[in-house]
Amino acid sequence: MIITKNSDQKTVELKNDINNIPVSKTENKEIHILNKHSNTINTLFNHTVGIIMKKGKKTKAQKQLENAFLYIKQKTNTNPHFIFSKAIEKASPLIKLISTKKGSKSIKIPVPLNEYQQHRKAIIWILEASNKRHNRNFSERLAHELIAVVDGTSSVFQRKEQLHKLALINRANVQIRA
Repeated sequence: MIITKNSDQKTVELKNDINNIPVSKTENKEIHILNKHSNTINTLFNHTVGIIMKKGKKTKAQKQLENAFLYIKQKTNTNPHFIFSKAIEKASPLIKLISTKKGSKSIKIPVPLNEYQQHRKAIIWILEASNKRHNRNFSERLAHELIAVVDGTSSVFQRKEQLHKLALINRANVQIRA
């Protein structure tokens, strides 16, 4: 990613290394995040970078996520941070199942997740679904998957529905944990 600044026009030019397509924006307070929930988006961004990161290469993970955001911006002409946060909110499960033994039977107990756990599970599911796509570049795969989640056509929703159905079936076991 190449960032150049022109002091005459107050313009920032972002150039995507993948397609070498320049995207220019006016420099103002809203250049980075156009959403009023900037702390939430920064937290989600850092959390996603931490999950993407392999062998401690944080800058590489950040560049991959930024390239995915540029690709989303090119495809949809909307704020990529908004699409990113919307996709994570849509894909987040509300509960998880814990297996315990009662006698000789193994039973599953539904347990509610806090917001951090919900977002982590959604990010992991989105990354796994994006790795199943057949594009060459990780950034493009991730961008396509985020757009698919917002559109409601992703395989992430099948996993979420399956988990919630199992929790509904095992709802009688909630009292066992207490």
